[in-house]
Amino acid sequence: MITYFDTSAFIKLIINEIGTDEVESYWDEGGDVASCQLIVVESTAALVRARQSDRISIATYNSSISLLDNLYARLTIVNIDENLLADACDVTKTEKLRAYDAVHLASALKIGADIFASADLDLCRAANRQGLNIFNPGMN
Repeated sequence: MITYFDTSAFIKLIINEIGTDEVESYWDEGGDVASCQLIVVESTAALVRARQSDRISIATYNSSISLLDNLYARLTIVNIDENLLADACDVTKTEKLRAYDAVHLASALKIGADIFASADLDLCRAANRQGLNIFNPGMN
């Protein structure tokens, strides 16, 4: 079983917030976990924003960056290439998604993910319309 994580679900493994316990359970179930190359950039940006807004301390930020590196190493990474971008454009037209959300959804579809994990309700609905099972932490 492959669970594809978008950044809104993945970041809950790093920053403790609503849905963290559920995401940790999914992550630890032992199935394959995947995402695309965007996840490391989006997650780093989320950590930088959390630090800048004083949601996390400098020490927590530093340990979170290290944890991000460790978690990223466990993921099967979908490479972003011209074909994937074309698929993302198609998904954008069909589902009316933001650019990065479309890249995540196209990536999940490309690898034949069984479950799409996201805390973004609109993205979950789009993934479901595309035939994916949904895991929405905090909503399941």
